[in-house]
Amino acid sequence: MTKRMWDFLLVVAGSIIMGCGIAFEAKSNFGLDALSLFNEGLGKLFGVPLGTASQIFVVTIIVILFFIDRKRVGIGSIVNGVLVGASANFFMPLVSQLDDNTLLKVLALIIGILLVSAGIGIYVSAGLGEGGVDAWMMFVSEKLKKEVRFVRITLDGFLIVIGALLGGSIGLGTLISMLLYGPIIQFTLNTMKRLREGND
Repeated sequence: MTKRMWDFLLVVAGSIIMGCGIAFEAKSNFGLDALSLFNEGLGKLFGVPLGTASQIFVVTIIVILFFIDRKRVGIGSIVNGVLVGASANFFMPLVSQLDDNTLLKVLALIIGILLVSAGIGIYVSAGLGEGGVDAWMMFVSEKLKKEVRFVRITLDGFLIVIGALLGGSIGLGTLISMLLYGPIIQFTLNTMKRLREGND
């Protein structure tokens, strides 16, 4: 298998894992993640559904990055943008069949956070371009020479504050995901880098 094909498969796998994680997070019902919270607030501001607000935000980010750092935009940006939503829609009915007791909801939140953040690390490691806030995360990390984990926590914190001011609803899951996404993404990126170097 060629390196290009392997990278493409990483984007596909990471995006599907993210979608599955989103379904688990939604099942937990402990609150939206930072980006979804921001998009919820954006949707209320413009009077559009959350999904439409998300699409507007992603397209805006990609257009801006295309002009200031074109390497952040690629096939990975497109594949991720399409597959994450499609995968979330696929897994949502399956995950929704789980019981609604508190313990399972907590477990669903933990699984969701792990899957979403690990999925981000996997697809970003392919280097074929990122989507939305992930692209900004890598751009800022590279330009400021700061670790991804710190950049992600800061970006998520910013999104939560703005989203809340726009009318988005904060939950326990929102705050937990803000603290855990960055470190798990960083760990996954480092692990993928070591694996790739070991195969060279």
